[in-house]
Amino acid sequence: AKLDDYIASAPAVMFIWQASPFSKKAIRAMEMMGADVKIVRLDDPWEEGNPMRAELGKRVGRTSVPCIFIGGIYVGGYDGGFGEESPGLIDLAFQGKLIPKLEAAGALKSKLETKVEA
Repeated sequence: AKLDDYIASAPAVMFIWQASPFSKKAIRAMEMMGADVKIVRLDDPWEEGNPMRAELGKRVGRTSVPCIFIGGIYVGGYDGGFGEESPGLIDLAFQGKLIPKLEAAGALKSKLETKVEA
């Protein structure tokens, strides 16, 4: 139930470990695109993160981090995933599907907002 709450809490949600190199790369990639992503740490505290990671594994077929959801739908990790619909950020970006997914979910900051913040 807690997992569903997190997934539904923002247009884009990323479950990470802070020390994970792929988590860091995924966060950086989303920042470069101007995506507004909710970060959920599975390593702070471990007592809460480990059961969530196990539940993510049952749900999406893998336990690696980052585990990324856009619009409530699992899209994979940074450079891999599970199936055609969830190949990971890199493949989605090269296929031209990542930005439309982020836009459809309402996870991209508008160009106007980006300019104001810059």
